[in-house]
This record gives sequence, C-alpha cells and structure tokens, in this order.
Amino acid sequence: MPRERLRLGEWGKITTLKSGGRTVARTRIRDTDGKKRTVEASGRSATEARSRLQKKLSERTVPSGEIIQELTKSSTMSHLYAYWIDQKAKVVAPQTITGYKQAWSSYCASPVGELLIREITTGKIDSLISSISERTPSGARISRVILSGMLGTAVRFDFLEHNPVREVPRPTIKRQAIRALTRDELDELRGRIQNYCRHQTVDQLGVISPKLGQKPGAHLEDILMLLLATGGRISEVLALTWPQIDLISQIPRVTINATLVVPRAAGESLFRQEHRKGDSPPLTLVLPAFAADGLRRRQELPTYYNPWNAVFVTATGNWVSPANVRRSWRAARGDEFEWVKPHTLRKTVATLVKETYGVEAAQMQLGHANTRVTEAHYIQRVTVAPDMTSALDSFAPKR
Repeated sequence: MPRERLRLGEWGKITTLKSGGRTVARTRIRDTDGKKRTVEASGRSATEARSRLQKKLSERTVPSGEIIQELTKSSTMSHLYAYWIDQKAKVVAPQTITGYKQAWSSYCASPVGELLIREITTGKIDSLISSISERTPSGARISRVILSGMLGTAVRFDFLEHNPVREVPRPTIKRQAIRALTRDELDELRGRIQNYCRHQTVDQLGVISPKLGQKPGAHLEDILMLLLATGGRISEVLALTWPQIDLISQIPRVTINATLVVPRAAGESLFRQEHRKGDSPPLTLVLPAFAADGLRRRQELPTYYNPWNAVFVTATGNWVSPANVRRSWRAARGDEFEWVKPHTLRKTVATLVKETYGVEAAQMQLGHANTRVTEAHYIQRVTVAPDMTSALDSFAPKR
C-alpha cells in the first residue's frame, strides 16, 4: 500500500543522531508551496533537540525562493529587514534603497534590530517613532515607512495577526507657507547672480568692481534662466542635452525626460536617470524668447570635452553636480535671500502661470499628474481678496 502523501504544513517522522557531542533532530516537511524540505535542530539531548525542532516547525513559513532564509516569528527584526530590503530593491530606484538603508542604520537598527518579530508591539513602534520625531520629523516618517513595510511582510507570512505600525500616527512636519519671488525680488536676485558669475562686487554707492582670483559659478546665470523659463527641477535642468532642445523650429521647445541622481552614500557617483522623477513621462515645454536666445548664445560657446552632449558640462566632461550649483547659489544670493533656493523658482513659475492662465495651466507647466500637488506645494496662496464691494453693498441697511 503506497505511503499517504503529507498534507501541506505537515512533517514526517522525526529522527535523531549524535553529531559533535550534541543531538540533532531532523525531519522532512511539506511546505505550503507543496515542496518537501529538510528541517533540523540540535540540543544537548534527544528530547531537547526534538522540542526545538517541533517549535521551529510550528513557526515555519514557506520560503520565498530561498531568499527568506528560514524566517520565523522568532527571527530578529534585523533578519526581517534584510529580507524586506532585498525584495524592495527589485521594485524601487537605487537612490530610494540608499535612503532606506541610511534611515534603518541611523534610527531603527539599534532600538529594534535585535528584537524578535513576535515581540514587536504597537506601543514599541509608537515609542520609537515618537523619539525619532523629536530629533527629525522627516527621519521619523521614513522610519515609519520602513517598519510598516517590514511588518506588513511579517503579516503576509502569518508571523503577526496585524501590522503594529498601522495604529501609529504619521509624524507631521510643519509646512512652511509657500512663497514665490516678486518681480522686484527676482530682479535683485538676478543682479546678484550676474555679479557673482562675472566675478564683480557692488558697493553701497552702486559702484561695480572686479574681484580678484578664480571666476566661480560659470553656469549659474544660464541655470537661473532655464529654471525660470521652464519651472523645471534643478536636477532636470542639469540633465538636459542638446538633442532635447529644438531651437530651429518656429516655436522653440525643450523636452524634459531625465534627471540627475545625486550620490547619497559612499561609493556612489552622480548619474543621469533616463526618466523624470517618479518615472513620469517626458514633458515638452515651449521656451520663452529670452531662454531661446540665451541657449543659442550658449550653443556657440566652445566646449573642449562633452561626451554626453550636455547643455551644462564641467571642464572634465562630467555632468554639473546639483550640489555644486547649490553651493554657488548660496554664495551668490546673499543672506537677504537665504529663503530662496533653486526650487523656489519652480514655485515662482507655478504661481505666475496660475495667476495668468489658471491652475490647470500651472499643473501642465510643472508636469504634475493632477492639480492637487500643484496647489498644495507650489502655488503661493492669495492673501489679498479682490474688490467684492459691489456685491457686499447689497447688505447695507435701508434708509
């Protein structure tokens, strides 16, 4: 009579043998994927070895490929993190994985890394996220994302009945009011950047004098021009190549279809990502006349080595780093414009386009999927209401 097939999750006869002064208990289990695998555990006696093996079998879940590496509800959080980050790396960008790794090592590894999965509670997670939030709300938010993903995996593998992170409030970051540059502020900022790029100073009487030494920020003036002309992100503007720009047609256009990714960890280098942020589709924009003229002028400048055919290239043929641009930007703007960053120009463009053409036009100019993000994060709120007195006068008392 043929032997009856093991049911899913069932194991066969447990055998024991001596090995190196200890007893090893071993059996074959039919995992929930239908495959049979050998599982073993050791102890000082046959009874202890059998007990440990039975506990291991009761907590066992099916391996995912062989990557899960015998995860159980008694595995440590560090073990679970190693599995989760390996799986996450298959579906998100490398720079996102780098951010997750930095956050885990900085905020989570020491407090919870050696805790067992079954020991994790909502209270423990809430206490951890609260303590991180006191130091850095943004660090608390990414830590919550990581822990939620990890423990969601634990729920999927039936290690936990529910995700303990679900009831932990999301850390809030105090949002600054959106501020766009006025025309006068923009003119002042542009003048400062021009003087910086031309290596000049202006004294209190308005007298312009040349500076001594090396001329810095050679690209900054044209970068400002394109940020204002497109409303693009700094990393998108610096990733532009000449084939993306059409200056020959009657209506000059630029197509934004890539972004520069700044290294975030040792060993990484600046590289051009062949799609926009969030894998958004290419965005084609009409260039205003001042930008088209500026690009034609720039196109005529001599370049000695430009393997990428980039609009902005270093003397050694590399991409211009956003970090270096921001460094020059801070030196050029002065303390009075400390609040102005390259990204402020994106808000300035959005605000102007919204005031002139409406919020849908601003959304299209920035390349957002909908108006919600544009309105919430890029358009300065109107704080001066229009004259409504012709309607309000109807409430006046009768004489």
